[in-house]
Amino acid sequence: MHRARSTRVTIGLCALLVAACTGGDGGGRDTADPTGGRRGPIEVVNTHPWPMHPIDGRFRGANGLGAADVNGDGRRDYVTNYEFDQRWILQLHPGTGGDVRTSWPTVEVWKPEPFTRGNGKNPESATLGDFDGDGNVDAAGAHGFSDIADFEGSAPGIHLVWGPPRARIGDPDAWTDGGWVPATVDLGHPHWVIAHDVNRDGLTDVAFGGRMHGGGGGYDNPDSPNGNGTFTGIAWLEAPSEPSRRRDLAAWTLHRIDPEVPSGHGFVFADLDGDRDDDIVHATADFDTPQEAEQVVWYEHPGPDALDPDRPWRRRVLYTSPDFYAKPSVAVGDLDGDGDPDLATQTDRDLVLFRNRGGRPPRFEPVVVPKPEAARWRARPVRLADFDRDGDLDLFGMLIHDGSTIPADRAAAFLLLNEGRPFSARGWRFVPVRWGSGRTMLLPGFGEKWDQVDVTDVDGDGDLDVVANCEEWWASPQGEPAAFFTPDLVVSSVAVVWFENTLGERPSTIAERGGTITLPAEAPEQIRDGSWVVRAPVRADRSSPPTGPVVALQAHVGLRPDGDGTLGPDASAGVTYRFRSNGGRYRVWVRMLVPGAFSADVGGDGADSLWMSIDDEQAQLVGDEPGGATDTWTWVEAGTRRLGAGSHTLTLRTREPGVAIDRIVLTTGDTAPSD
Repeated sequence: MHRARSTRVTIGLCALLVAACTGGDGGGRDTADPTGGRRGPIEVVNTHPWPMHPIDGRFRGANGLGAADVNGDGRRDYVTNYEFDQRWILQLHPGTGGDVRTSWPTVEVWKPEPFTRGNGKNPESATLGDFDGDGNVDAAGAHGFSDIADFEGSAPGIHLVWGPPRARIGDPDAWTDGGWVPATVDLGHPHWVIAHDVNRDGLTDVAFGGRMHGGGGGYDNPDSPNGNGTFTGIAWLEAPSEPSRRRDLAAWTLHRIDPEVPSGHGFVFADLDGDRDDDIVHATADFDTPQEAEQVVWYEHPGPDALDPDRPWRRRVLYTSPDFYAKPSVAVGDLDGDGDPDLATQTDRDLVLFRNRGGRPPRFEPVVVPKPEAARWRARPVRLADFDRDGDLDLFGMLIHDGSTIPADRAAAFLLLNEGRPFSARGWRFVPVRWGSGRTMLLPGFGEKWDQVDVTDVDGDGDLDVVANCEEWWASPQGEPAAFFTPDLVVSSVAVVWFENTLGERPSTIAERGGTITLPAEAPEQIRDGSWVVRAPVRADRSSPPTGPVVALQAHVGLRPDGDGTLGPDASAGVTYRFRSNGGRYRVWVRMLVPGAFSADVGGDGADSLWMSIDDEQAQLVGDEPGGATDTWTWVEAGTRRLGAGSHTLTLRTREPGVAIDRIVLTTGDTAPSD
C-alpha cells in the first residue's frame, strides 16, 4: 500500500484530524440500467467534461450515499451522513418538472441530542430501506470510533431511524430515532452499511462492515489506547420475522460472515455463481490492512442454510497485491457480453478486471489493464453501466487526493467507453468527466476526495448520469477544522453532486441577439479544470429572487501562493464559452458576487477578482476593487473589446477563491445590463 507518510501532518491538531479522516467507504451497490434501454445508442461527439450540478453542500464530511425512492415519485433520493457535522441528511429529487440543476430539497433526519461537545457520534456510512416493514423508508447508519471526538465524535455501532409516511417525509420531527442495535455497540469500527435481504425471506436486513476498534488507520498511531481491539469484519443483522418486534433492536440477530477480515467496507452483493442468491464481492485494503492481506475476495452465499452457523460463507481469494490504496471500490457486471458477471476495481495506475471463465464455482481470471495517463492517480470509486447506450458496459471511475491534491491534468472523474475488447489495453475510449481542482483545502492532509457513486438517469432524458459524494472539500468562516458544535457554524462545501451525461451532445455556441451576447456562467462550453464549481444558491447570496436561487459559478479552491494570496493568469486552465458576434465594439460586463466571508482566510477584498481573456489576448484582471459591495450581485465592468464577425472563445480563470459569477454579457451599448 502506498502510505505516503511524508505528506501527512504529524503534530498538533492537524495530525489528529488527518488520522481521523478514515471515512469514505468507496462504492455502493451496482445499479441496473433505469432507462430500460428505451433509447438507441449515442453517437459520441462530445468528449468534454460533464457539467457538475449541486445537490447538497451545507455540511462537512459527506461520507455516505444511500439511495432509494423515499417519496414514491419514481426518482432516486439519497441519504448522506456528514461525518464532521454529525448529521444524516435526506436529499429529495425535485421530481418531474422540478429543477434538478439547483440544490435539492433536504431533510435533517437525525443528529445527536444534545448537540454539544462530548456527544459526537462519528457517522461513517448511511443507507435507506424499509427495516420495520411498515411500507415507509427508514434510514440506517454505521458509526465509528475516534480519538478526537470533539471533531468527529466516537460511538461505534449500527443505528436506525424510522421513517414517516410519505406525506410527512419533509418534516424532520416525523423521523423517529430508533437507537443503536445492542449487538453492534463497540463491535469494532463500523464504516459501511447496506440495506439488503440477505437470507431471502422477504424482509430487509442490515449488512455492515468495518475495521478495528481503536485502529489508527495506518497512520503514526496505529493502535489507540482507548480502543478495545475488536474487529467489525463483515456481518449482517437479521430482521425479526414478527412485524411487532422489528422496532425492538435487541431482537435483531447478529450473524458474522467474516469477523477476521481487517476491514469490511464498500462490499457489494451480486449473484456470482448463478444459484439465485447474492454473494459478496469485497476489496479488503484499508489504512491498517497489512500489505500481504490486501486482496479482492468473494464470499459464497450458503444458500438456504444462511442462518446455520455451521454453514459459513466460503471465502475465495481472487487477487492479492500491495498496489491498492485504502478502501478500493469494486463493481460487478457482464463486460464481455457472455452472460456471466465479471468484476472490476482500480489501483493508482491500473484497472484490475476479473474475467468470468465460467464453471461452478466460477473461475475468475485477473486481467490488469493500464489506465490512461490522465486517470493515473490515487483511486477509489468504480462502477459499470452502459453510458453510451450501445448495449455493453462502460466503466466510470473517480480519484481522491494525494497530499491534498488532484492535479488539474488528472481526471478526478473519468469514463472509459467499452470498445468491444474490455480485457485489452486498447479496448477502451477515455472521456474526462471532471478534471482535478488542485488543492481544494488549506487544512493539511485534506482535499478533493470522491467516495461513492450511484448511476441513474437524474434528469430523465434517457441516458445515465452519475451521483457522487465528496468527503473533504469545504470552507467555513470559522476555520476548516472547527468542531461540529461550533455556534453558528457556516459551511460551503462540495459535498453531494451529480454529473450530467453529455455524450452525443454537440457543444453549443451562443449567438448575438439585438446587440447583446449573454453567457450563463454555469454553462461553459468546455470545463478545462476543476477550479470552478456550480452553486445554487451561492452561500452568502442575499439577493436571490423569490422564484428560486441564482445558479452561478464559484471559484472554490484552497490553492494560493505565498504573498498577496492570488493566482496568476496561467495558474489554472479555467472554463471557456463559445459565442458568435456580428462584429464591432463591445463592452464586457460580469455579474459578480463577492462573499463577505467565505472561509477563515477568504472573503471581501480577498475574493473579488478573476482573470478573463477573449480569443488569444492576454488575460485581463476583472474586479479587484477594495471596499466594494459584498454578499450581493453586482455588475462589474470588464473593459471593451473590438471583435470581428464570427466565432470567439471567452475564458475565465481563477485569481481568488470565493468569487462567484452569474452571467457574462457583451453588449454594443454603454450601460450596464439590468438584473
